[in-house]
Amino acid sequence: MTETIVSFSEIYKYQTCERQYYYRHILGRSPLKMADAPDTGIKGHKLLQNFYNLLATGLTKEAALNEVTFQAAKEMTENGGADGNLLKAWTLIDNYIRANEFPHTALLIENRFLVPASKFSDDPALAHVLIGFTPDVV
Repeated sequence: MTETIVSFSEIYKYQTCERQYYYRHILGRSPLKMADAPDTGIKGHKLLQNFYNLLATGLTKEAALNEVTFQAAKEMTENGGADGNLLKAWTLIDNYIRANEFPHTALLIENRFLVPASKFSDDPALAHVLIGFTPDVV
């Protein structure tokens, strides 16, 4: 049997509002407009993950940062202009990257830590479920 990976956000949503969980994670529906903070966070993590992926290909910190900057600008241009949340995310990521050095261990920072759900419940339906936690760096 294959393992199922769920995010902490999914677990939290299920515990706080089963109907919202059902619409979002079972039916795959999303809000018409996402709140600014989650939207900024999602965009920031996407930019940061791309930065780490570029480092993994052998690019220098500066080259990877330039590519991520180009990616953010291109996305804004293709989507009709300035996106305040993307600009905010890019600024946070740019400041974070410029302020830190990135040894090879930094490539692991966006990976998920997987915790078996069986550590929190003895429900047999959760025997093959892993809860994914993503460390916050932004």
